[in-house]
Amino acid sequence: MSARHELHPRPPETFAVPAPAMGPAVLAEHRLLRRLLQDVEDVLLSSLTSRIPVALSARLADLELALDAHFSHEERAGLFEEIVAVAPETTAAAAALLAEHGRIRRRVAALRLRALRAEGGTALANAVRRLLRDVASHERRENALVLETVATVVAAQD
Repeated sequence: MSARHELHPRPPETFAVPAPAMGPAVLAEHRLLRRLLQDVEDVLLSSLTSRIPVALSARLADLELALDAHFSHEERAGLFEEIVAVAPETTAAAAALLAEHGRIRRRVAALRLRALRAEGGTALANAVRRLLRDVASHERRENALVLETVATVVAAQD
């Protein structure tokens, strides 16, 4: 897992990939994450309750790996720093999204372990559903921020 990452604005010339070019990749990763979130939800809806803990742990492990790769990609590429450089008014929103990465990583890991140990029953299912809603909300807010920034860049070029 990645260490805590904080927002440190940088000059645009230091970015490896410009936000308009990175936008489609981030949005594609978000589509993949939505499919993984649905896979986890499908396990919770399964009628084979005796197999739910094993299947849930496996799907949460998949989600954990995908989220870590996705968050690491955004952090290494300086996505949020670039967004702030292009649109300084987004600083608070970008910093909040970046801070959520660590919290989401920790929650997924803890829930995966609970599922692996078959701990929690209904409480675990409810906690997983809250996590799924929170991750989906996080990704929607990131999408909006990326698209808003791309629109700002395009408008500035007109």
